[in-house]
Amino acid sequence: MECYKMKTFGRILILAAIIGLVALPALSFDREQSRPDREKMEKIRHKMEFLRNWKLMDELKLDEATASKLFSTMKGFDERNRKIMDEGFDLVKQLEGIVEKGNGNEKEMQALITGLRANMEAEHNLKLQRIDAVAGLLTVEQQAKYILFELSFKREMVGIAGRAMNRASRPMRGGAPEEGPGPMPEPPEE
Repeated sequence: MECYKMKTFGRILILAAIIGLVALPALSFDREQSRPDREKMEKIRHKMEFLRNWKLMDELKLDEATASKLFSTMKGFDERNRKIMDEGFDLVKQLEGIVEKGNGNEKEMQALITGLRANMEAEHNLKLQRIDAVAGLLTVEQQAKYILFELSFKREMVGIAGRAMNRASRPMRGGAPEEGPGPMPEPPEE
């Protein structure tokens, strides 16, 4: 039994490394765009969902029938979540554009802020709905493991994406140094 667990863990690590290596180049940004190519992002999402489902099936010790129901349910929530996140991204870009121009009117900014608040609320409500939907499919112990798994997996994927984007945004050797605001000033003494 212990040998099986070690083999499974080894396979998970190998698959995670392979998907990570495949995903890194696809996350690279075109310097003229503010967002990676949607087609590349879709491929990465599919790979991440496959990896998540595979790891989740092993973590929760799911039979095929339960796994099928769970993954079908999760897919619906993933699609709704993508839509909410895309809407939020668009609202943020609009707000950034207005603030950068420095000439936006308050009504326009307030409407975007209200939209962002509603978007954040929709994202939060969707998370709660996902947990409720999963509760109908899993035992209490599996639900607990599912919640912990989701948190851990998201942290892991955000870390991989962040490292990939950081690599893509670095100037090439010999390139101009990045400009920035400089070091953070010391807080005033009281």
